[in-house]
Amino acid sequence: MPLSLASLVMSFLLFLAQDVPPENVGDSPPGAGGAGGAGGGGGLLGMLPFFVLIAVFMWLAVVRPQKQKEKEEKSLLDKLKKNDHVVTKGGLHGVVMNVKDDEVVLRIDEQQNVKVRFQKNAIATVLGEDGKVESKAAEEKKA
Repeated sequence: MPLSLASLVMSFLLFLAQDVPPENVGDSPPGAGGAGGAGGGGGLLGMLPFFVLIAVFMWLAVVRPQKQKEKEEKSLLDKLKKNDHVVTKGGLHGVVMNVKDDEVVLRIDEQQNVKVRFQKNAIATVLGEDGKVESKAAEEKKA
C-alpha cells in the first residue's frame, strides 16, 4: 500500500470514528444542548417500518408458500399405500410394493420383477392405483 493511500484510508477511518454527527460540525460542541444532539438515531428509527414491511413481504412471498408445499408433500407421502403407481423425483415410474417408515419398495419392471428401494421423500407424484393422477399439484403441472 503506498504511503498516500494508507494515510487517506487512515484519515477516513478517523472521520468515521468521530463522536460528533455531521450536522453538528462547527455549530456547537457535543453535549452543549440544543436539538442537534438527538438527531443521530432518527434515521435508523425512521427506517424500521420499511424493514418490518420487507420482512412481512418475504414471509408472505417465500416462507409461507414453502411451508404449505412441504405440508402438502408430507400428507401425500403419508397416504402412500401398496399398489399405488408413483413417479420418483428422478423420473422413474413404478408400483409401490412395500411401505415402511421412511422407505418404499417400488416394482420398476413387471416382466422381470425388478424391485428398487427408495426413501419416501424421493416420491414426487402419486398416480393412484390405476395410474391416474391423484395429487392436485400434479394436475396443475399438466395444465
